[in-house]
Amino acid sequence: MRVSVCMASYNGEKYIKKQIESIIIQLSSDDEIIISDDGSIDNTINIIEGFKDSRIKVFNNQSLRKNRKSLIERFRSATKNFENALKNASGEFIFLSDQDDIWLDNRVEITLQYLKECDLVVSDYSFIDENDNPVAEIFNKRNKTKGFISNLITTPYIGCGMAFSKKILINSLPFPKNLFAHDLWIGFIAQYSGKVLFIDHKLFLHRRHGQNTSYSFERSKNSLLFKLSYRLDFMIKFFIRYAQLLFKKNR
Repeated sequence: MRVSVCMASYNGEKYIKKQIESIIIQLSSDDEIIISDDGSIDNTINIIEGFKDSRIKVFNNQSLRKNRKSLIERFRSATKNFENALKNASGEFIFLSDQDDIWLDNRVEITLQYLKECDLVVSDYSFIDENDNPVAEIFNKRNKTKGFISNLITTPYIGCGMAFSKKILINSLPFPKNLFAHDLWIGFIAQYSGKVLFIDHKLFLHRRHGQNTSYSFERSKNSLLFKLSYRLDFMIKFFIRYAQLLFKKNR
């Protein structure tokens, strides 16, 4: 069961070494870490290359961020960055990884056991701060129902906790143009074209600090209009892809 860990990096010099160390020790000689870098201008690439491990493969994201100060562009750029990593994955099972978390030493083993019976696994996690100290789980509990609207309003699909089969990868790619949330997209593709399983095991430490792109435990600061518009846009994109998958299946 070959594993591909897909990570998107951007100016991650402060935490990426510790994260890669926590991952690589769990991988076999045939597994790989695919890192797509979004034009880092710090020491990120040097740190990655310093591992001198052939299982770590770095790809440049060609659509570099045009406006790194815009929250919307940060999200869309992160999505394109993850897509670039996913396009280069060759494993039977794919794990998503943030550049600044820490995996617990049984994450891969436990997750692969569950992936024998489903297409996508979403694991639980604990929060840490920038100094690895535990953080109170203020907003960690997510809606885990299977309803379309409820999952769209409060998504349970947190990318850094997701692992899935090659089937879901194929169905998810390519991402629609200007997709806002890659993890929501992959989660919905899995929910409606395969079997999804949420597990209570806390398998990694999710780091919260001032530079996070996502709102894993904070309430979103985006306007109501923006929230509605991006969800409507997502629904349109998803139904188009779902129709394409149904057509392909029934041909």
